[in-house]
Amino acid sequence: MIRSISLIGDGCVQEGSELYKVAEEIGYLVAKRGYVLICGGLFGVMEAGAKGAKKAGGLTIGILPEYNH
Repeated sequence: MIRSISLIGDGCVQEGSELYKVAEEIGYLVAKRGYVLICGGLFGVMEAGAKGAKKAGGLTIGILPEYNH
């Protein structure tokens, strides 16, 4: 069974901000515990979470938006 956790948040959060650092740490801890991180595949909180998970050697899945309405 694959265990996963989703991380969702503000896509405008800038690298170096406190929220970005927290999201990166969350991603790191998720991966260290053996979970797959599922998040948006663009910027901000989702970017930080994926970066943290990768630092821990974890697997991430990014879900990209589509704007063709």
